[in-house]
Amino acid sequence: MMLPEHKEAIRRRQQGKQKRSKPELDEQMLAVFSQEIQSAYEQKTTVRMTLFHPEQTCSAEGTICKIDTWKKQLQLQTASSKRWISLEHIIELTTLR
Repeated sequence: MMLPEHKEAIRRRQQGKQKRSKPELDEQMLAVFSQEIQSAYEQKTTVRMTLFHPEQTCSAEGTICKIDTWKKQLQLQTASSKRWISLEHIIELTTLR
């Protein structure tokens, strides 16, 4: 059994976590991302990415170690670890020089 106050608090929290839709990127922006990713990989420069998630936007910063075109993902070496990132989740990309 739950108290009515607890049920109301849970319902309000659920409503506050409404999922967002992913912004659509045009072909030109995808081509720019592709060029920047390839350039950053070859030159081993640091990149900052904004990644889409339905509940919140997150960012990652590091150097690109590997690019897997078959799985459409890249491996990013951050300050603490390596992680695979799907290219479909990238909504913004900046090369840090």
